[in-house]
Amino acid sequence: DVPWSAMKPAFDHEMCAGLNLLFTHTFTCSPKEMGLPGQEYFAGTHFNPQITWWGEASTLIDYFKRCQYLAQQGDFVADVVYYYGDHIPNIARLKESDPAGALPGYDYDVLSEELLLSSLTVKQAFLSLPSGMKYRVLVLPDHRVLSLAVLKKVDALVRAGATVLGPKPLRAVSLEGGANGKTMFQKLADGLWGQPAQGEKGKGSHQVGLGRVAWGMSARELLQSDGIAPDVAMTLQEGGTAPGMDWIHYRIGDADVFVLAELAGEAKHVDATFRINGRVPELWDAVDGSIRVASSFRSINGRTQIPLEVRPFDSIFVVFRKASSGDRNDGPNSPEWQPAQTIAGPWNVTFDAEWGGPEHPVRFDSLTSWSDHSDSSIKYYSGKAVYKMAFTIDHELVDSALAIALGQVEDVGIARVALNGTDLGVVWRPPFVVDVSQAAQPGENELE
Repeated sequence: DVPWSAMKPAFDHEMCAGLNLLFTHTFTCSPKEMGLPGQEYFAGTHFNPQITWWGEASTLIDYFKRCQYLAQQGDFVADVVYYYGDHIPNIARLKESDPAGALPGYDYDVLSEELLLSSLTVKQAFLSLPSGMKYRVLVLPDHRVLSLAVLKKVDALVRAGATVLGPKPLRAVSLEGGANGKTMFQKLADGLWGQPAQGEKGKGSHQVGLGRVAWGMSARELLQSDGIAPDVAMTLQEGGTAPGMDWIHYRIGDADVFVLAELAGEAKHVDATFRINGRVPELWDAVDGSIRVASSFRSINGRTQIPLEVRPFDSIFVVFRKASSGDRNDGPNSPEWQPAQTIAGPWNVTFDAEWGGPEHPVRFDSLTSWSDHSDSSIKYYSGKAVYKMAFTIDHELVDSALAIALGQVEDVGIARVALNGTDLGVVWRPPFVVDVSQAAQPGENELE
């Protein structure tokens, strides 16, 4: 799999669903006598020392580690908690299936019967867990079947001030309590949802004690009717929703940390609006570890909006931790390098003879596909190659910030770059740009 267009978005998708620790499922044993690339398990992504880019794999692993470092420290933030029922068997579904009806704009957590019965309480109208998790709404499953114990707990939570959303349960999941249990179940349901004429069809709510029960709407509709703005809203700057964008919200101490990910493989200009006010947004890039304050952002109705230029399969951590002195408009949040000079070639290309490549360096007058080459040892070569060439940098350019843009890196999309003997690291995702300001020199330079 190509790391930037297959492995990274797969990880980002799961990270936005709550993943904070990645495991290597299978690491194939391939004895030395099997040669290269050796034997592999028939399924999945091959990720072991037999792959051609294993020497550069640490950069992808660093990305995973930076993401996990933040996610593992964070407390998940969600407005909604979904109780997924007491059926057997029972599993939490994919986030995007959204049984809570919270998406888009709001997020939800999933709660088991054990945790609901033993740990869920109400504090200042928020549903709370001992871990510190707080929710505005508890959503019940729509199959209208609950255990008597759960219905008793729901009754206690609502009367203590909770908001519960879901259809009126029609029967208990078991024969617990016999005839008396059946009577009690009906009495509790009628007390929370009203008599059969109420809570059966349409949309409505019923005040009970300090709390309320609502039905006939999604959690998103309920939160919006309560005047609760979306936690995150992403729209295209030219108008309309931003398809393919996902996110998750964590809190680390006093800092709010949002992960944004583009999963559709499409570049887009996005306005991202967060339910945060009065703090400076910082943009943390887990690909290279860089941190910078957003160049442009503004406050709108108590929320913070940031214009973002998003590349295919991009991801960014947006961190709010410092007080803001007001809006800022100092240019794009992802400034682009401007072309100053073209490096045309020719190139001397060295292949690995042990992988079937030619024994001696080959001259390429221009950058062309190996599969178009007349030499079969290049045409069918599958491995690494080292490109070298010398070029001249104009004297007036050296005092400015300089980068080399590699353009489109084919196959697995990974390149290690060195200039004048200085290793500038590995690039493994578009735009494949390497800052060479510290290594560039006036006159002749050697690129590898």
